[in-house]
Amino acid sequence: MRLITLLSLLCLLVSPAWANELPPDPEMDFILTEIGGPGVVFSPTGEWTSFELVVVGPEGVAVAEIFDGTIAPEFSLFEPSGEPRCDGVYTWEIRAEPALTPEEIDALELARLEGEPRPVGIPMGGVDHGAFSIQAGEVLIGSEGDPLEGDDFDEGTFAARSIDPDVATRQVIQNDLIVWNSACVGFDCENPESFGFDTFRLKENNLRIHFDDTSTAGSYPKNDWRIRANDSSNGGESMIAIDDVTSGRTPFKVMAGAGNNALVVRAGGNVGLGTATPVADLHV
Repeated sequence: MRLITLLSLLCLLVSPAWANELPPDPEMDFILTEIGGPGVVFSPTGEWTSFELVVVGPEGVAVAEIFDGTIAPEFSLFEPSGEPRCDGVYTWEIRAEPALTPEEIDALELARLEGEPRPVGIPMGGVDHGAFSIQAGEVLIGSEGDPLEGDDFDEGTFAARSIDPDVATRQVIQNDLIVWNSACVGFDCENPESFGFDTFRLKENNLRIHFDDTSTAGSYPKNDWRIRANDSSNGGESMIAIDDVTSGRTPFKVMAGAGNNALVVRAGGNVGLGTATPVADLHV
């Protein structure tokens, strides 16, 4: 198993960069997950020449295998020794190579040899990822996303009120504040607000959460920090950032449009850049 894992890791790390390009549409979803026989079968849509399946489980790399495009990738629920796989969460990623004409293959090979970008017009590979869990030998496949609407909001439960933020009286609460439902903060909150599954929402054209540390004594930590969503200036960046306000620096920023799994940190500490299944300390 250690030898298989090492060889699989070597193949993943030395793969040429152009073979691992993400599709132009990051929302692309061409893999349907279903349970079949003694394993989990990933049924592709569309035509592909090969699939690379990587599954990372509670004990590291469980599977790193390449399948012919005519065969649906499958993850066995049993170890090579025949023992059932351990319970826990398993993250999977599949990269698919498209069906190309001989001319397109030659153009790709020439671009690779000359260090040029992928030629325009040649189909891109596909990538998809997800997770499932194993509990007592049974596979549980999670939903693909939470609905944005459909919460059980009862308008009759709350009294309608309208507040003009320019003349509203500030309220000082001198005890703990407990909100049993959801909360919306900002000039653009509506009445009623449709929260979906959001517990807390900021809603206006400038979104900031500021951490103002008022420590003054001795060498207690006292830096102020801010979570900032998008620049406030016209033509600024669409991003989310963490600002060190006291030092005037921004050590962390994620730009809008960043690809899936741009940065992934697994439970064991492995870091993935562009992959949901890092199999080394740093897997690019």
